[in-house]
Amino acid sequence: MLLDFLKSRNDIRLIGSANVENRAATVSFISERLDSKTLTRFLANEGIMTGAGHFYAARLLTALSISPEPGVVRLSFLHYTSKEDVHFLIRALEKTLS
Repeated sequence: MLLDFLKSRNDIRLIGSANVENRAATVSFISERLDSKTLTRFLANEGIMTGAGHFYAARLLTALSISPEPGVVRLSFLHYTSKEDVHFLIRALEKTLS
């Protein structure tokens, strides 16, 4: 659901594969509207825990034409992440990016 949402947005650049089969349980992206650190703060205000930065991959981000500062937004998922959690995240992203 989240990958479909991120792919549907013209203002978001998904980092890595858009297919769930080829992904780890971590999703990174950048927004054209807000820098990653600002977006992370706004999502925190909505109750979403995220990270922003280069996550020790500054050279990779530079190679992808992404500034290591502020870097990317990173979302991590675990076996107990529910569909409701993902829906809550998508609603928070819609609100924050509108």
